[in-house]
Amino acid sequence: RLPPLSPHFLMMEFRSTSASSASSPRFLAARPQRHVISGPRPLSTLDVPRSGTFLPTTTTTVGDPEIDATVDSQANNGSNQSRIGSTNRNRATARLKRSFDNSRKLGTRVISDISVRTAGFYQAVMTSASTRRNIRRSGLVNVTRTKSFDDWVKKNIEVRECVKFVKKADAPDNDPVCYCRNKRSVHLRGRTIEMPEDSTWTQRGFTERTENTAFGKIMFENVEQSIDEAQYMRIAVDYGNSPYKEKLNTLIKDFWKLDPPGLLISVSGGAKSFNVSQDICASFQQGLLNAAKSTDAWIITGGQYCGVMKLVGDVIARTVSKRRIPTIGIGNWGKTWRNEKLLIENRRSDAMDTTYYPVEEPAKGFATLDPNHTHHFLVDDGTTGNDGIEYGFRAALEMLICEMHKIENVRLPMVCIMVEGGMRCLEIAKGTLENGNTLVVLKGSGRVSDILCYCFENSIEIEKDGGKKERILPSESEKEIKKLIQKDFGKYNIEREMLDLVLKISNYRDFVTIFSIHNPEPLDFYILSSLMSSANANVMAAAKMRQMRLAITWGHAKIARQFIFSQKLYKFSADELNQLMFFSI
Repeated sequence: RLPPLSPHFLMMEFRSTSASSASSPRFLAARPQRHVISGPRPLSTLDVPRSGTFLPTTTTTVGDPEIDATVDSQANNGSNQSRIGSTNRNRATARLKRSFDNSRKLGTRVISDISVRTAGFYQAVMTSASTRRNIRRSGLVNVTRTKSFDDWVKKNIEVRECVKFVKKADAPDNDPVCYCRNKRSVHLRGRTIEMPEDSTWTQRGFTERTENTAFGKIMFENVEQSIDEAQYMRIAVDYGNSPYKEKLNTLIKDFWKLDPPGLLISVSGGAKSFNVSQDICASFQQGLLNAAKSTDAWIITGGQYCGVMKLVGDVIARTVSKRRIPTIGIGNWGKTWRNEKLLIENRRSDAMDTTYYPVEEPAKGFATLDPNHTHHFLVDDGTTGNDGIEYGFRAALEMLICEMHKIENVRLPMVCIMVEGGMRCLEIAKGTLENGNTLVVLKGSGRVSDILCYCFENSIEIEKDGGKKERILPSESEKEIKKLIQKDFGKYNIEREMLDLVLKISNYRDFVTIFSIHNPEPLDFYILSSLMSSANANVMAAAKMRQMRLAITWGHAKIARQFIFSQKLYKFSADELNQLMFFSI
């Protein structure tokens, strides 16, 4: 039995011992729960139930002798485990609340932070996401945030702020706006320098990196969400550069604790101008879900609550699985609607370490965060409303993830899926292909996707001087593409720029796969096919072995026959075939 709860004892922080704790309440309720008190053994040696079990990372006390004696006695006698039913859980929660209220009345303060190894291990059980959420909202328990995480972020992950205010000439005097498009009141308090109005504002010269003020856990309001909590991180645009890769690696592995992926799927496409048929949307969602579940993939999108990003979030929300598919949104801080709600200083008084963010219709030019992504990066260059600042960071992060999970000197495979889309999607596709990754285009989804498909189907390959090959469009086909561009993007006057991008992408034809809902195989088949066909020129043993492991994992013998065993450039040795046999078993 637990010692009676008193004003002098409060369990403050818990963390999950397994990914299964984020499962649905139905799954959690299927197994009995336990409340455990064990001796001061190393954390990794504890025998604990997996479903819904939480361990405290910090135990706080003011030194109640009676409780200390009880804990020491029970620790020395070994672990004492007992089952807790729903009635006892409710009673325990009520006792904890009364204890907390009494502590506040008595003015009790937490004055020491004792390691769990010396104070004993307290393991508490929450049987569902709603139970944990209710206790957290009551101000009793802080579930995952630790002081070390806050300290690490403030020392290692900075943001960008405009520190030199230059009033725009057309801005009203009563509400002046800087050339960074932020009001004077939003500028960094105490450090902003007023500059003459004739000064030339530049992003590099007038912004600085400063301490992070927006990170942690986020709960979404006004909408049903499938995940208990998401994580978010405001981050300076500079972190897309090489010197900061180690810090991103530490954040993802050590603090967010994401399980290693078997595949990285990057999704790009239309946002607010998204107009795709229901059949194509359903085919895309099902294929994406099958691919992600069967390979333990991570998914990366723009993280907005609109367009193809909302499609991804919706299908992830409907997933009933022990493993939550990591879905990472990479957005633009300056274009995020109501981003002031994400600042730590603006959190509700009862929210403790959680930010509450409203999901609502944004103003023109802004976007709301999608509530069904598990993680959000919000890239910041010190301005508001600048388009495209996040794409460089996104490309760098995708490359970092592929390098982080390298096996036998072979990078983690990555595929980009394009659904509809505009000019920015072409830029993402070009970067994806230049980095040696593959592209899957959904034919019939509209706009840029259909323009690319037409180019691939009608371009021809020629050999130039020196044996270099290049794809060109016949004059009639080029005229047709110009008509398509004019039809969808005529008002933007980007015909020449877009045509040049399309022609450059067409030179990567071997790395591009076109999918249509009229094809006999589903989308997930074409995703794996694209990974196989793009690496046919690479006959390294490690590359071929990884391809075979992918094919075995997905259960596609047809792909193995078509793309691996049919290649005469490489033959598997008897030892390699034995390895593959044991892998399949």
